[in-house]
Amino acid sequence: MGLNIWIIPLQLKTAEVYLHAGRDEVFARLTGFRENRLPNAWPRVLEADESGSSLLVEFRTPVTGLLGRRKLHRTVERVTIDEAAEVRFEGVEGPLDLLHDRFSTEPFEGGTLVRYESTIGLRGSVFGWLLCLLYVRPVMQRFMVQHLTQLKQAVEAAA
Repeated sequence: MGLNIWIIPLQLKTAEVYLHAGRDEVFARLTGFRENRLPNAWPRVLEADESGSSLLVEFRTPVTGLLGRRKLHRTVERVTIDEAAEVRFEGVEGPLDLLHDRFSTEPFEGGTLVRYESTIGLRGSVFGWLLCLLYVRPVMQRFMVQHLTQLKQAVEAAA
């Protein structure tokens, strides 16, 4: 438990997108990093279990801050894949002390509805929570929408 007691989790607003594609196509795109075994490509799978449903993945993600400055963030995340419904990401290394992301998919009106939920946190008790609330949350909310928009474009272009 240790220092984690000083992290106050902040639940972000759920983002959703409807895709004109089947769930299998959407899920394949969401988990496409499983196929990437090139040593200097991103994201990079660092380890995987035999089934491929639990992986340790290194991501390098460009993020634009509130003042328009772009920065490349490196994270290492434990990824758990439930082929029936969801992909979960748990931060192991990176700028956030707490990162839990969840993508869920469900059939909806002939296509697929994708939900992106995220909980974040920084050490520092109330001060870390305030920094998350005032700075990190708006950046992450914008990133979530951008990520879903990119997913929609990629999946629908391939369909």
